[in-house]
Amino acid sequence: MIQNYFPFRYQKHMEKQILWFLLAIILCKKKYNKTLDIGCGIGRNIRFIKYDYYTGTDIDQKIVETCQGQIKSPQINFITQDITKKYCTTFLKKYDLILLIQVLKNALFDQKKIDTALHNIIKMSRGKIIFNTMGNPDIDIIDNVLTSNNVKFKKIYFGLPKIIMKIKIPIVSQIIALSFLPLILIKNNFFSKNNILYICEK
Repeated sequence: MIQNYFPFRYQKHMEKQILWFLLAIILCKKKYNKTLDIGCGIGRNIRFIKYDYYTGTDIDQKIVETCQGQIKSPQINFITQDITKKYCTTFLKKYDLILLIQVLKNALFDQKKIDTALHNIIKMSRGKIIFNTMGNPDIDIIDNVLTSNNVKFKKIYFGLPKIIMKIKIPIVSQIIALSFLPLILIKNNFFSKNNILYICEK
């Protein structure tokens, strides 16, 4: 089963909805040959990407097996992979687009694991790397890893004021997220520095 391209994901959490809006804008511009989706979960990002070949990886073997059973296509592959390990045979492959969305915010990622994960991603990339941070990882260390590996990057800050985040009404949250989107794209340094979308070029 090949899922049709559909650049929209609903999320009642406003900052996460803004993240999906930003990704839709970035990912709709180009079709990528080989795409790697790290922390793919149940494969929801497949519909979000234009690709020739998609590889989804997750640390959870059961999730990978579920995806393998539900999504059948020669263009789509799912494998179990721990991006925080220092070596894995799959790290030898190269990808034109690597996504690491809503992964580094996981409590399992301490700063050392984030550092290892970023080095592994950089090794596998021959094009664009997109990942986000939510919470309080050491941004300076992330920036230094990218800079020391000659990776050019742009940061988009999408954190909203806490008072706005208290609104939890689904339709209202969507409208507010959409209304903030132009401001985030134009006046990016106005927004909270905790939540960042990194767009990198190898």
